[in-house]
Amino acid sequence: MGVVSAEVSINLIGDINILNTDGTPKDSQNLNLYEGDQMIFDVQVNTNSSQQQEVYVAMGGHYTPVGDDRISDCILTETINEDTWNYHCELTIGPGNDMYGERSFQVEAKICENHPLSSCYDNAYLGNYFLNPLDLFSFEEITSYETENVVITPKSRGGTPSHPASYTINDPRFIWNGTSFVWQTNKTDSGDYTFRITLRDTWYEDSEEINIKIMDNCKPSTRTRDGSGYLCYYPIGDEEPVRITATTISSF
Repeated sequence: MGVVSAEVSINLIGDINILNTDGTPKDSQNLNLYEGDQMIFDVQVNTNSSQQQEVYVAMGGHYTPVGDDRISDCILTETINEDTWNYHCELTIGPGNDMYGERSFQVEAKICENHPLSSCYDNAYLGNYFLNPLDLFSFEEITSYETENVVITPKSRGGTPSHPASYTINDPRFIWNGTSFVWQTNKTDSGDYTFRITLRDTWYEDSEEINIKIMDNCKPSTRTRDGSGYLCYYPIGDEEPVRITATTISSF
């Protein structure tokens, strides 16, 4: 059964350090964690018992008790005295199938087997984090010509196959083909545009803007030029052109 008269307490030492997957520090105000990110910290355990304690990191759901999922053990690094020990803890975020949604974390320390008494167990709350949230990558500006297709292929990270996501765009001219948004432009569509793409699933939503420049369907000649610009040729009518006219432009 273990020592029932033991008392134990646990406290965080210093700050919680969070690293990106490439090992660089993550902004401590950013609560979004992705697969491969690491949470690193130290704790101090105090007890009136010489019995070896268990110290580990536990994860719970947003609406479920913290500590329902033991996910990482902490390592003893220093014995201060017979009542005080320091432990080093590291946690690596797993894939979305295992770690997804808003989850709470705490580090737990216990002495008594199955901690039958509250005095044999203590925990330090680490905070709530959003694991593998959907996140759209930023878009680069697209330049195209009238009558050509404008194709936008959004890419994102996070999510999980069990939480299917959907993309939407705030303009009906785009048609979703399963992987990309496609807009078949017309002869009168030249101009500068800004569209917003949104990604949603059960838990998360993210959106990004993309700028698109549609050029006049002018085909500049590389061999003919006057003092004000290149000589461009325009087909006449909707059918196959039987003649052309020439216009000088200076935007090329």
